[in-house]
Amino acid sequence: MKVSVFHAVNFGYGTPSKFADPSEYTAVAVVEAVDFEEAFKLTNNIDSLWCEGEAVVYLSAEVKAAGGCRSTSVGDVMVGGCNTVAVASFGFDLIDKVVF
Repeated sequence: MKVSVFHAVNFGYGTPSKFADPSEYTAVAVVEAVDFEEAFKLTNNIDSLWCEGEAVVYLSAEVKAAGGCRSTSVGDVMVGGCNTVAVASFGFDLIDKVVF
């Protein structure tokens, strides 16, 4: 599935409530992944810049201009299929209502 990745503008702010405010996030990429767990792994800088990975379908202009991006972390949001989730300390929290 295609997973849209949104990074929190205020990095480290914590996990959003069940009603995330889109103005607090920046769209950074779309990746092709089996599930949210794989999307999380694909958007982390481990051995190389994740934005250069083969699974990346789209990168925002900001990420391209900067030449890279921070890893996806707690509080960031991903949208895939019919679900929107926030990255939690362990796993993901389903966000009930959001327009991204």
